[in-house]
Amino acid sequence: MASVMEQHPEAEVRRLRKNLNTLQCNLRNTGLNMPGADAAYRAAIFVGADAEQAWEAARRHELVMLGFADEIEEPKGLSFPSPRNSIDERRAARQRQIDSVRALVNPFSLATPVSLERAA
Repeated sequence: MASVMEQHPEAEVRRLRKNLNTLQCNLRNTGLNMPGADAAYRAAIFVGADAEQAWEAARRHELVMLGFADEIEEPKGLSFPSPRNSIDERRAARQRQIDSVRALVNPFSLATPVSLERAA
């Protein structure tokens, strides 16, 4: 088995650390906003995924963290008034979040490059 220094050379760790803010911004710009999406992306890259698969791992992380709308329950005990006190409204809002994450386009899976001349 390879040593830790062979698996995680200092130069590579420094490069990843230096690019961390850029990766986080790039993921947010593509619609992945959940904390930890960058860790899921980097972990997938580490085990050999390509950029498309790593982005999907980050999307999966976001969906796991969001959970499901039907998991939202009425609060037990005291609750503070909020504009979305209704359980149905809170579930609908969660479902919209889930749907928006599922609808995101993976920027690495574009089959054909977009022509800037056609887009204009």
